[in-house]
Amino acid sequence: MITLTVEGFSSNRLDRLGEILSNLSGQSGAIAIKVISEDEVRELNSRYSGENRSTDVLSFDYKEDAEVEAGSDLGDIVISYEHMQRQADAADTTVETEFLLLVTHGVLHILGYDHQDEAEKTKMDDVQADVMDRLGLPYRNFGWRN
Repeated sequence: MITLTVEGFSSNRLDRLGEILSNLSGQSGAIAIKVISEDEVRELNSRYSGENRSTDVLSFDYKEDAEVEAGSDLGDIVISYEHMQRQADAADTTVETEFLLLVTHGVLHILGYDHQDEAEKTKMDDVQADVMDRLGLPYRNFGWRN
């Protein structure tokens, strides 16, 4: 199973989310999530991707360069609290719902999903919508589709 641990936020749906993502992917391992400030996310984004801007979620994939054993660390996710709050307000949803969506998005990146072209965007969007539905929560798509 995918085990999700979080620092800086609380949700009683994390175990269920890990179970759903594990069942969908067939993968297992640990992913650490930290909710931090917009400025901290900007600094990490600048350091690791060369983009001097803040964003809502960053994923750090530990299996990019090597095969990861089942049950080991798969990666880390950081989420900007300010982005999460603004996006929840704009979508007229709860911060917890937005948090779970951003965690899902980050985990999918760690599992190999991307959104560089239309086919990838559609696939990732469909999986995110399915995960949120399985959690019994509304889905706010990322605005990729017209």
